Amino acid sequence: MIENNKTAAVYIRFAHYNDDELLLEHQRTTLRDFAEKQGFDDIREYIDNGYSGSNLDRPAFMQMETDIKAGEVDAVIVRDISRIARNFLLVESWLGGLEAYNVKFIAADGSHEQPDVTSGFRKWFSEWAATEQLNAVNQ
Repeated sequence: MIENNKTAAVYIRFAHYNDDELLLEHQRTTLRDFAEKQGFDDIREYIDNGYSGSNLDRPAFMQMETDIKAGEVDAVIVRDISRIARNFLLVESWLGGLEAYNVKFIAADGSHEQPDVTSGFRKWFSEWAATEQLNAVNQ
């Protein structure tokens, strides 16, 4: 449990534009509830709808980074680690940057905090799937 007066950045990304308000609201509610149960009392939402996970060049993500660097965020909460990016090396590099600002990263599904024997395969598969998707689009 996190001490009071802490700010959580809830980050949501949909790779393809999603106009399904129920799906968006479900993810928002789920992550906000999760953040509250973790003891965060200030919850900020950053939503990138229709942005690929192949890079970090997304408006809400860049705003979240600005807020992190300004010392306004204590933790980043996502549904799962792939919401940050599909490229494992990119994610790991970004996570390393969070440490410099003393910001905690929390994947609500536990995929980052509780690695298991299959985590390496899942990371490899996510990268492979993203590459295949890009190849299909570029053909």
